[in-house]
Amino acid sequence: MENLEKTNESISSESKADSPETAPSFEEHMANNPQMVLQRYLETSGLREIRRSETRFDELLQELSPSETYSFLSRVNGILRGVDENEWGRRSGVQVADHSAPSKRVQGVILSEAVDALKSINDNKYRAALGYYLVNGLHLFPDGNGRTSRAVYEVFENPNFNLASDDSLAYHTQNQAYGHGKFEKEKNIRSSEEALILALDFLKFDLVREGKINSIILKKRVSLEKGVYDSVPDIYFTEDAEKNLTDQEKRRVKQAFLNEDIASTALLAALTRKGSFDRVLSACTQNNGIDNEVRLEVLKQDLDTGKVNKLASEVFDGWTAQDYKAFVNTTEIIQKFQFDKLMDFFKKPEKYKSRDGVRIVDYLSGKVDNSYSED
Repeated sequence: MENLEKTNESISSESKADSPETAPSFEEHMANNPQMVLQRYLETSGLREIRRSETRFDELLQELSPSETYSFLSRVNGILRGVDENEWGRRSGVQVADHSAPSKRVQGVILSEAVDALKSINDNKYRAALGYYLVNGLHLFPDGNGRTSRAVYEVFENPNFNLASDDSLAYHTQNQAYGHGKFEKEKNIRSSEEALILALDFLKFDLVREGKINSIILKKRVSLEKGVYDSVPDIYFTEDAEKNLTDQEKRRVKQAFLNEDIASTALLAALTRKGSFDRVLSACTQNNGIDNEVRLEVLKQDLDTGKVNKLASEVFDGWTAQDYKAFVNTTEIIQKFQFDKLMDFFKKPEKYKSRDGVRIVDYLSGKVDNSYSED
């Protein structure tokens, strides 16, 4: 990996902006394009040449360590964002829509396992898809995770990659905040959100089999009534929790509810463990004509009346401060297992299939056009 650990001096010099007195020519402008700079880095580091040989590329991956992987991703992200090394580094719990990235601690564990997963997979299209989903889902960086994931995908998919060429989708979506849709459509892959939700669905089946969640939930749709989109919810705390949780611990509880899919699963596990699942389910199930929906109220105040939320008090009835702490821990465990399941799709492709017999890995990597149907 020595070639990938070269200093950033040449990159920094190529990326410097021209002074106002000298307007850049078209060639100079292209030279300062982040995708062009990244392509040059991958060429001078030797990765471009190594990638031309499937054997040499696989040998490189087999020698890869988690720290080298993070260092490489960090450098790619920094180049694409046009920032220096002082702005490189992981961020914990970055929020993107309803998805909260894992904490730094969980990120580190998942990243280490991801390196081993990539080594065990012998199909570079699979590696490309998994790398794309992992970089997006882990959200290691405060910005540019989408651009980084698209660049990683092209390096894995194409042995003759040129990230600055006219036919490079990573190049054409470099400055598009929502470039994922175009990229995914052209590559016939899914969004990282869909991949992670699919992984969570399979994980729920495991939790039901293990008795961690009541099986009836597989037949009902679960959602959280947690207020304004993207804002930290004001969660209902019992008297014991109000008294015995620190302000920092309360913030952690509230932030845990930002990731709705994970939080609802962790909450169902907590209700099952406390033996209140049936009671809460009965109180919170709404008949909408077509399907039964379980809307778990978790806010301190009712959104309509502004009064104390009676349904939320029903959900958290009997909870101690320790129960809230255990809930936060459970959300981290479930999120970690969700990524494990995603990686398992690619490591054990014959184990995971749809009702129609389509392997999940082929659906996620775009090798088949079939729509996914649950078992």
